Amino acid sequence: MQRKAGSLAFILELKADGTGTGRIGDATCQVVGVKRARDRIEVRARLTGSLGSDPALAKNHLVLVVTAVDDRRMQAEFHLKSNFIFDPQMREGHVVLTRMPPGG
Repeated sequence: MQRKAGSLAFILELKADGTGTGRIGDATCQVVGVKRARDRIEVRARLTGSLGSDPALAKNHLVLVVTAVDDRRMQAEFHLKSNFIFDPQMREGHVVLTRMPPGG
């Protein structure tokens, strides 16, 4: 992903009710939801706006698969897709999100 778009700002705010908001690059995360499975946590969002100038990044769905969580940070793999089901042209990357204090 970094080779295609360079470093991207990734901001995600998740609420206790499983909803949230966020941004990745210049794209806004809409309809954010948390889906829990027995062995993982997935955050799904629809994206509006562009992540970067490369046409390969013209994706409008984000799936964030959480791989590790502690009190201060969350590590995850993210998949940029054209839909939530199957996209053979999906783009993927890795992100580490740091917990911010409320109001911070």
